[in-house]
Amino acid sequence: MNFKLISNQFYDNKAKNGGALYISDNRNLNNNEDMEIIFENNIFEKNSAKDFGGAIYSDFSKLYLVSSKNNSFIYNNSGVRGGGIYLLSTIDKDLFNLKNSYFNNNSVSNLIDDFSTRPSYIVLNTNRKDEILNIDSQVYFPLTFTLYDGFGNIFTDVNKYFYTILTLKLEIKKINENNENYEDDENYYIIGNTGTFVNGICELNNFKIFANPDKYELIPKIENYDKDIQFKFNNLKVSINDCKENQIKMIDKKSRIQYCENAKCLDNCPIDITAKCIPYLKESINDINMNICECLPGWGGINCGDKIFLKSGEFDKYILLFFFIPLIVFILGYLIFIIINRKQNIINDNGINKILLLNFGLIFYIIGEMFNSYTSYFDCALNFSFKHFGSTLVLIICYFYISLGYELGIPKVVTEKKEDNFNFMNTFSLETMSSDNSLNSDFLYISKLSINGSLKSSNSFNVLNNTNNEYNNNNNNNNNNKNFKENSIRSSSKFNITDSRLPSFENDILFGKVKFSINKLCTEDYSKNESMKIAVIDQGIKNSVADINKEKTKNIIKRNVKRAHTIFLEILILYPLSILFTVLILVLNKYTDENNIIQSVDGKWNYQCKLENANLVYNSLEFLILILILNKGKYVVSYEYVFKCTKYIVYSSIILIVCGPAVNIIGFVFLNDQAYSRSIFEKILNSVSVLVIFILFSWDKLYYILKSEGNIQRNYFRVTKYNRCILHNSRYCGCRLEKSDENIDIIIKRYIQYYKYCSTILIMKNGKLSYLTIKSKTSILQQD
Repeated sequence: MNFKLISNQFYDNKAKNGGALYISDNRNLNNNEDMEIIFENNIFEKNSAKDFGGAIYSDFSKLYLVSSKNNSFIYNNSGVRGGGIYLLSTIDKDLFNLKNSYFNNNSVSNLIDDFSTRPSYIVLNTNRKDEILNIDSQVYFPLTFTLYDGFGNIFTDVNKYFYTILTLKLEIKKINENNENYEDDENYYIIGNTGTFVNGICELNNFKIFANPDKYELIPKIENYDKDIQFKFNNLKVSINDCKENQIKMIDKKSRIQYCENAKCLDNCPIDITAKCIPYLKESINDINMNICECLPGWGGINCGDKIFLKSGEFDKYILLFFFIPLIVFILGYLIFIIINRKQNIINDNGINKILLLNFGLIFYIIGEMFNSYTSYFDCALNFSFKHFGSTLVLIICYFYISLGYELGIPKVVTEKKEDNFNFMNTFSLETMSSDNSLNSDFLYISKLSINGSLKSSNSFNVLNNTNNEYNNNNNNNNNNKNFKENSIRSSSKFNITDSRLPSFENDILFGKVKFSINKLCTEDYSKNESMKIAVIDQGIKNSVADINKEKTKNIIKRNVKRAHTIFLEILILYPLSILFTVLILVLNKYTDENNIIQSVDGKWNYQCKLENANLVYNSLEFLILILILNKGKYVVSYEYVFKCTKYIVYSSIILIVCGPAVNIIGFVFLNDQAYSRSIFEKILNSVSVLVIFILFSWDKLYYILKSEGNIQRNYFRVTKYNRCILHNSRYCGCRLEKSDENIDIIIKRYIQYYKYCSTILIMKNGKLSYLTIKSKTSILQQD
């Protein structure tokens, strides 16, 4: 059979079904017959049908054979379904190609309905997380279903043509242990299990199951409709729960079906508010006078009207009695020990004030931890202030130690590329430090503000030794003028390459001064006596080098003095400002604080302080300070000419990062609604950090003083001296060097004095505390 419908216009046609076309199966149609149906370039406009298919109605079972394209459906309407097209058969069997067609304003009762089919499938809208739904017997369990047509549109039966006849019903069957359906004589039933669809939705809001605890299966069915409708969900499997803790098991005498009844208590029991009613007996009897009114977690008192606040538990008492108080007593005893032995070098050189301040910071921190479980703003303020006063003070002292070591310490391996990091000792050699004419104790005795002695040193650079030897050889051998010129040239070239640690412009100045001295001396009367001329030139060279070395050393000292002075000045300003800012935060929050009581997950009530956000900010800043300390400390641990305690500070900073501010930040983020757990979590790890830093910072003082070795400076100050390389006459050639103890104690003593000189900012003068400016420090270096 061949059928072609091409380039036709169907306008304003009317019928009961299919206003323009009604397509149906032919009873004599042979299923094996070849068919060709072409349906192209047709226009259907303003056609109408009383019931279905304003333009086309089809119950043709082989519509999928139709070749359809470029058809237009405009302003068609119907009374029930399918304003443009209505397909009676399911689209699984006939597929009318609508993608290449144009639809515009086809409607049913003024609602857009371009194409539709009869009811096709039903979907369950109630969410099912598990395969088996757990429900209670005789308790409402609402279910919602949605009806769709074959095109996936919700089946909105505007004129209620289908809804009056189409009914959804659920049936129940019990499941045996092998999950096989079977019939039995046991009584169970359901109510509220039937419903119709309204706008495509069927709601079984009054659905209940009356059954004993077991597993059952709910089977959906469609009644009053003889066409096939697919259920796109599996049969519902439910498990009837047993009675809960606050319920009593009751048995219906007629049906012998178990049901659960909530326990009843006296009227003064605030059930589901601050209390719950617990049954006295679990079965059969629900006596209002015998059942127990039990307060919910976090409530107590008469009629459960009082809030129970989080209080210090046994753990808090134990950690207070056996850790916090003993540790404070031990630290105070340690401070007394430090004061008694304050004249010991290990205390005096490390700085007694820094030692005392760091330990007072630890005491403040411990006191703050004692108020960790606060129940009022006063307790919260004590926790916040003492904890951050202490932690900030400890971090500032640690930062000061590390920063001084970073600025004044010297790496173990010296290379030309890193000469800017070696500060003073690169140009002020070890021999200079051990020289009696270089930096004596008077020079670094800052309390008297006097510097005596000269910065000159005849052996400051290797080049001088080499030059002197050459000139001395010339003098001893009475060489002629030729030898003098050759030696002069060799000496001059040696100046350009020997000490590469000097910047290039200083080498030029040095060589220029030497050249100027030689030219000047050649015009003097010494030219008649070659030996005398050589001696005078030699002395001129040495004086020129010494003058430049003195200026370079002064500049390096000035730079280090300025850096150390700036670090100390920053600390002296920032710490009081932090205290002032903290006090301001405490005052402002006191007057803006409200009754902020919250309930933890364990039910207990606790005071949530408004300082929590400020506490988070402080912990974050302290964390950043620790990162800064570690960033500098990773270099300082390998430096020479530093206090050994800097290494312990770096190690303790690692522990502080893990157990200090980071712990408090984690507690705020993840345990904010678990006050007691957070309190224990923070107390344990914070206590570990306090103990670690105290042990690492104090053990060497106790150990060496008790061993009567507190005055041996090499015990607490790290210096390694090496002999010069025999081959290259240098310590920086890269060869393996031998260690030397020559003048090591003098070097340590004077370098420690150099530390004190760089870090002093306040002095007692005439009984008054005076501020020592950078200018007053560096101006002393102008003295010759």
